[in-house]
Amino acid sequence: MGRTTVGDVVVDGLLRAGAARIVTVGAVFAGALAGAARRLDVAPVPVESPPAACAVAAVAARLADAPAAVALPGGALAEAGAALAHAAADRAPLIVVTDAAPAVSAKGVVTVEPASAAHWTAHALQLAQAEPPGPVVLVAPAAAMASPAVPLATGVRPPPPPAPSPAALDALARAIAGAERPVAVAGRECRRRDAPAWLRAFAEALPVPVVVTPSARGALPDPHPLTVGVLGSAAAAAALGRSDLIVALGVDAAEAAGPPWPPGVSVASAGRTPLGGAAASAQGDVAVVLEELAPRLRDRARPDWDVAEIEGIRRAAVAAPVSRVGRLAAVARDVAPAGVVACADPACAADVAAGWQAVGADDLLLPAAPGLAGFAAAAAVGSRLVRPAAPVVAFAETGAGTAASLEAAARLGLAIVAVVVAGRGSPAPPGVPIADALDETALRSALDRALAARGPVVLEARPGAARGTTV
Repeated sequence: MGRTTVGDVVVDGLLRAGAARIVTVGAVFAGALAGAARRLDVAPVPVESPPAACAVAAVAARLADAPAAVALPGGALAEAGAALAHAAADRAPLIVVTDAAPAVSAKGVVTVEPASAAHWTAHALQLAQAEPPGPVVLVAPAAAMASPAVPLATGVRPPPPPAPSPAALDALARAIAGAERPVAVAGRECRRRDAPAWLRAFAEALPVPVVVTPSARGALPDPHPLTVGVLGSAAAAAALGRSDLIVALGVDAAEAAGPPWPPGVSVASAGRTPLGGAAASAQGDVAVVLEELAPRLRDRARPDWDVAEIEGIRRAAVAAPVSRVGRLAAVARDVAPAGVVACADPACAADVAAGWQAVGADDLLLPAAPGLAGFAAAAAVGSRLVRPAAPVVAFAETGAGTAASLEAAARLGLAIVAVVVAGRGSPAPPGVPIADALDETALRSALDRALAARGPVVLEARPGAARGTTV
C-alpha cells in the first residue's frame, strides 16, 4: 500500500461523514483527489456546470441530512454563487472542495495544510453540520492534495444536540396548556428524521392547526385537515391572527425573521436553536421535545378551535386560482406514484408550489435563493442519487444548467422526468428523448410512459412549442 496523501485524508473524511459520492466540475477532480476516490470507492458524478453541480450536491446533502461534496476549480466558485446561496438558505451541509477560494458567500472557508490535513478536514465537516448547517469551502491546491499526510481518527460529526431539560419541558407544557387558541408553526427541523411523525402526533393530540414554513412544506401533509397553509400565505395569516400562542417547532432564526407572525402574540419554541424572546423554550432535537411533551399534555383541556373554522380557513386557500403551470403540477401529482418528488425552477416555483400537494417533508424541492437557473433538473439528479427508488418530476426552464444536469442523468442512467415549461431553444440535449405534453391530457399520457423509462425524459410543455418525438 502506498503512502497516505492529503487527498486520501479528505476523501476518507467525506466518506465517514456520509458523502458516498463527489459531484465534480472540470479538472479539479484529478490527480491525488481522483486517485483517493478510486481507492476508497467514492464515485464521481460529473456535472459540467458549476451552478448545477453545486445544486446537485446541496440537494443531496439536504435529503441525506449529511454532508455532500462538490469539487470544482476556484475560478468557477463565483459562477456558482447562487447555488451556494441556496445551500446556505436551505441549511444544506455542503462541502465545496476547490483548489483556490475567491471571496464567496459560505458559512466558512477552511484551508487544508498537509501537516494537519485530518484536523482541518474534520473541522470543515463539523462546521458544515453544526447548527445552522450550511456550505463550507475546503481549499486544497493540487500540490497539497498530493502531499503526504498522517491518517488520524478524527471526529467528522458535531456532538448531538443537548437533551431538553425537564424544567424547560414543564414550562413549555404549561404555556401550551394555558393557551386557548394555540397555533403550531413547523419549521425546517420538522423535516428531519422522526420529526414529521411526532409533529403529526402533537397536532392531532391537542388538536391545533399547523402552519408550515416554506422549507418544512409537507412535514404535515398538505391534505391533512389541520394543515392550514404556508407561512406568509393568506390562510396562514388568518390562523395566526386568531391565535393567542404561537408554538414554533424547529423554526430557525432565518425562518422567524421579521417576525412573520402578528406582533404581540406570545411565542413558545422548541428545537435545536430556540428563538430569542420566547415566553417558554425547550432546546433539543424537536422530535425528542415533542415526544417528551406528550405525557405532559395528555390531560390538558382541548383548545378552543372549531373544526369547521379550521376547514373554512383551508377551503379559502384551496379556492385560490391556479395558473396553467400549477394545473400541470396538479396533474403530475395525480398521475405519479406514491413517493414522487417535484422540483421547480425559479420562474415557475410559485406556480408549481400552488398546484402540488406535498405529502412528505422532502417531496417538493424549490430554490431557496434567487437566480438559480437550472435548479429543477439539478435537484432531480440530487434526489435520485440519494433516493433512487423515488420518482422525480422537474418543472424546468431550458438553459445550460438544465442541459448539464440532464446529460449527467443520461450518463448515470438516472430516471428523471423534466417537464419543460419555460425558456427558449431546444428542450433537451442530444440523446435525451422528448415527448409532447402541451396540455393536461397530453401530460397525463406522456408522464405515465416517461416515469417507466430507465433514463431522463423531457416532456415539452411550453405553449406553442413544436411537437416532440414520442417516448
